[in-house]
Amino acid sequence: MQKADSKDLLILRILDADGRASASKIAKSTRLSKSAVSQRILRLEKEGYVRGYYALIDSSRLGLQSFRVYLKYHNTSPRMERQMMDFLLQEPRVWWSGKMQGNWDAGFVVWARDVSEFRNFWLSFSLRFRQHIGNYVVNPYVKIRHYSLAFLCNAEGVARQVGTVGEGPRATIDAADRKVLSVISEDARCPLILIAKKAGLSPGVVKYRLVNLVRAGVIQGYRAMINSEKLGYSLYKVNFVLNDVTKLAAIREFTESIPNLAYIDETAGEDLEADYYLSSEIELEKLLDSYKAKFHSAIREVNYLVYSHVSKHAYYPQKI
Repeated sequence: MQKADSKDLLILRILDADGRASASKIAKSTRLSKSAVSQRILRLEKEGYVRGYYALIDSSRLGLQSFRVYLKYHNTSPRMERQMMDFLLQEPRVWWSGKMQGNWDAGFVVWARDVSEFRNFWLSFSLRFRQHIGNYVVNPYVKIRHYSLAFLCNAEGVARQVGTVGEGPRATIDAADRKVLSVISEDARCPLILIAKKAGLSPGVVKYRLVNLVRAGVIQGYRAMINSEKLGYSLYKVNFVLNDVTKLAAIREFTESIPNLAYIDETAGEDLEADYYLSSEIELEKLLDSYKAKFHSAIREVNYLVYSHVSKHAYYPQKI
C-alpha cells in the first residue's frame, strides 16, 4: 500500500472542499494530467483514504431538529454495548453514533421534528437500555459548522469551505427534490446522468434541482469522507467553559483560524465546543496552550474527549 504523498494530500484537500470537483479542475490545481488525477483518486478510494462522498444537507431546512445524547455505561458487557450500538445503527432517526474515550463512553444524535418527538424516542430507547445507562446528558443542537480540512496541506487557491447545519429557514421541497437528495447524500460524485437514472428524472431536471437546492441552502456543499486514521489523526472534541462570555466572538474567530478545526458545535447548554483532527495529545496540549496564551482570563475550564470509533454518520433522513 502506497503512502499518501504531497500530491495525494492536495487532491484530498480539494475533494474535501468540493466533492464534485472534476478531474480537469483538480488537474489544474495539482499540475497533474487529468488521467493522473483520475488514477490517484481511484487509488485513494481503493486504499481507504476516501470512504465516499456526501452532500452536506441542512436538515433544519427540512423541518428537523438535532438532539445530542452522551452516555456513561453502567454494568455493561461488550455484548450489551454492541447491542446498544446496533440498535442506534438501525434506527433511522439517529444520524450519528460513536464510541468515545474520556468523560463519556458513547454518544448519538437524533433527528426529531420537535422536543415532544425526541422525548418519545428517548422513552423507547430507555425502555430497552435504561438499566445499562449510568449518567447521561441531552443537548439540543443550535448550529453545527463544518469546516473543510485545511491541515491536509498548504494549498494556494484552494479556499476553505464552511457549511452550516441548523437554524435555517424552512425550505419548500417536493418529491423530485427528495429523490435527488436521497441519491446525492450517499454519493456526491455521482454523475448527473446516473443521478437522473436513480431518481427517475432527466439530467436537465436534476441539474436544475441541484442548483435550486444549493441556492435554498438545503445543500451546504459536497464533501469527501476522508479517513483521518489513515493519515494519523484522531478527532478530539474540546469544550470551553468561559468566565467572560463577551470574549466568545473573539475565541470563535481564533478557533476558525486553526487549520485542524473540523467542527464548531453550538448547543443550547454549552459555551463553545470545537472538534479538531490532531495527531496526539501532545498536539492537543500545544493547541490548548495557544488558547491560554490569548484568552487565559476568559476561559474557566477546558474538557475534552476523543472519538475512538464512529459507527454511523448519515446526511439525509431517508426514512423520516
